[in-house]
Amino acid sequence: TVDWRGQGLSDRLLGDPRKGHVDSFESFDRDLAVFMAEVALAFPKPWIALAHSMGGEILLRGLHDHPNWFSGAALPAPMLGLRFPNPTAAKLARALAVYGSFAGFGARYVPGGNGKASDEVAFADNILTHDERRYALYQALIRAEPKLGLGAVTLGWLAAAFRSIETTGASAYLNAIEVPILIAAATQDALVDRNSLRFASAELRRAELVTIEGAKHEILIETDAIRAQFWSAFDRFVERIAPRRP
Repeated sequence: TVDWRGQGLSDRLLGDPRKGHVDSFESFDRDLAVFMAEVALAFPKPWIALAHSMGGEILLRGLHDHPNWFSGAALPAPMLGLRFPNPTAAKLARALAVYGSFAGFGARYVPGGNGKASDEVAFADNILTHDERRYALYQALIRAEPKLGLGAVTLGWLAAAFRSIETTGASAYLNAIEVPILIAAATQDALVDRNSLRFASAELRRAELVTIEGAKHEILIETDAIRAQFWSAFDRFVERIAPRRP
């Protein structure tokens, strides 16, 4: 496993550690390349990647540029497109992020964003999971290790995300990826645009799209019944990629 720069216990790029920030997704590309060269080689193949949300977008870039890295990849709720109320809101957000960053405001929180992490958001107000017990554990981890806490993203992060999504969302880009991929779409995802997942699964050469009924964004910390939908699809996918020996 790896904590991307700006998240988890990895270094933050700004003085305020609660700001989700990156200069470019190319920085994530370099981080993943280092991980594959310095960590992955210690483990036997086949290698099957599991990447959620922003990690799914980063991994898709890796699958495109390094087709021999993985035998397959499972992407629960990958950030292949950001969800907005309507196309106009998406265009306004993109313009604000791009021009705001260009004007020197890239390190500022997006409008309405702040440094509140999940440990400060009540379960009733969360948009991540229906599972109160797992959400409480999630909060307890942050309270035990405050460095894990992450608030909203910055204008710079948003601009970088839009640039990356524009790149990876092109048909030619997706057509060039030959690695088998499992994409899981959460039906109640408030962060990822499900249409982007449908489009990607149709354009990728060897992709399977599964719909996780009733799931919010954090599929892997959902209720047992919801998680079971993903893990069943994951097990079938892995068995095709790397069948167990008798």
